[in-house]
Amino acid sequence: MLRGWDRLRYPVQRAADGALQWPWRHWTPAGRFLLSALTAAAVFGLDTNQSLDHQLFCFLAALAGASLLAARVRRPRFSAERALPRTATQGLAMSYRVRVTNDGPRPLEGAEVLEFFERTAPSGPEFSAQATPPEADWVARHSGFARWRALGAKARPASAPAPVPRLEPGQSAAVACSLTPTRRGRLELKAMRLQLAEPLGITWAAAVSPAPQSVLVLPRRHPVPRLSPPGARRCQPGGVANSSSVGDSQEFMSLRDYRPGDPIKRIHWRSWAKTGKPVVREDQDEFFTRHALVLDTFAGPAPGEAFEAAVSTAASFLSSVLTQESLVDLLFLGDKAYSFTAGRGLGNELGLLEVLAGVRPRTDGEFEQLSRTVLPRARTMSACLAVLLGYDEPRRKFVADLLRAGVPVLALVVEEAPKGEKKLEGAIRLPPAGLAAALAGVPSGPEAWAP
Repeated sequence: MLRGWDRLRYPVQRAADGALQWPWRHWTPAGRFLLSALTAAAVFGLDTNQSLDHQLFCFLAALAGASLLAARVRRPRFSAERALPRTATQGLAMSYRVRVTNDGPRPLEGAEVLEFFERTAPSGPEFSAQATPPEADWVARHSGFARWRALGAKARPASAPAPVPRLEPGQSAAVACSLTPTRRGRLELKAMRLQLAEPLGITWAAAVSPAPQSVLVLPRRHPVPRLSPPGARRCQPGGVANSSSVGDSQEFMSLRDYRPGDPIKRIHWRSWAKTGKPVVREDQDEFFTRHALVLDTFAGPAPGEAFEAAVSTAASFLSSVLTQESLVDLLFLGDKAYSFTAGRGLGNELGLLEVLAGVRPRTDGEFEQLSRTVLPRARTMSACLAVLLGYDEPRRKFVADLLRAGVPVLALVVEEAPKGEKKLEGAIRLPPAGLAAALAGVPSGPEAWAP
């Protein structure tokens, strides 16, 4: 819901944004200057008896009309096909190639191609929940423009126009394009836009060609120290299919007589055939290092930058936690409890990063739901890295329960520090605004983990 003065700020900013989209999409820089001059001439030329500005207005209006007509006649016809990478990273430029084909009867010269995105306006709750950038001036802060601009920068990926070489009718060419995703998750690309200036250079003669494709955008990652968890190897009841790659393998130890309750899969059929009585085989228990990375998704009714910073924190540490001698379990709650395992023999960190790309915040429920999911796994954990969205009583109890179970814990709390509050006891605070610097300063040695 919109709060307070946001009930007025939101519709004003939405209307102003819609009005400004048209000249930026259809007019060249010279054309936008002409529109400014046309507006000024209209204002100062209202009194035709005292000023001759109305004559300038008529001349500029005729020039703009002729330019619009020329752009409509010169509108190009083309088709485009992208060659996209498998994944991209939030905030980093993604380079790819687009094959542009001239489907029109005239040569294409001086054209540019770029991604076409439909206008998307932030919702009212998003506008109210957005924090005002600290560098905003007084006008931008109180009008809501600073928050609207910050939301607009995240709403659409940044796509720069790429020049297209001269194309004869039916000719194709590969064009190097670049796009910077601003949000993680599945990025849907629906169309390409080709534009070229009409002869007067005032408006764009543009056309849009459907080109539906998608690419998975991974979370933003920052440099982090390589962690050294102090936990020892744990017994894994039931084993792991590929445990031979990460610890002691299932190794034959001995044969013994069958006991009621032994699983059928342990029966040694050849020995039974020789002795005439059931015999089972005993295997060595499996011990290996297994870390847990717990992500707190309970962001409350208005998820903000803290949740995205928490996802980025989890993604940043995945490559540091994974080693050739350990497994890592990514645990979080979405519409249900999710658990994904990676390590040598069971995939790599890329699979977990793809999972994190689609994580969504929980706006309802209690944190205890996550505790009830994670704590039963404590007996198999060597250590636990917990990325939390606060450090209230339920979250403190969760950390304390893991410690009582003998699991070393490194608790990272992603939140802005309240004024006057001291350092957290038993946890490390990471402010979302300075996340990169805070992550670089996280202690990497065993002493950072609460025993």
